[in-house]
Amino acid sequence: MRQILEIEEHVAVPPMMYADPFYRVTYLVKEEIRKYKWIEGEKGRCLSWPEARAEWTKAHREQCEKFLVETLSFPDLVPFSRSSIQDVCDRSGPYVNPLD
Repeated sequence: MRQILEIEEHVAVPPMMYADPFYRVTYLVKEEIRKYKWIEGEKGRCLSWPEARAEWTKAHREQCEKFLVETLSFPDLVPFSRSSIQDVCDRSGPYVNPLD
């Protein structure tokens, strides 16, 4: 996902990635950086993509992440404990390396 934010141009991803929540969040962040760059350009500042990304990240990333966490729902998200991880391992049986 980091590659998507490295350049301003569109980064081709497989169609199955469009449903991935991490891809969608990364895409939203990229759009916000593009808006920031445009707004700063309207003010007379000509920013490169790395400059706009760095400034936006410093100024707005924390607020954006907080907003996304508060507004996105994760209904199946259950915090794992050591006992729940052990239960899953016990039910699935021993790990077998397919390359062995």
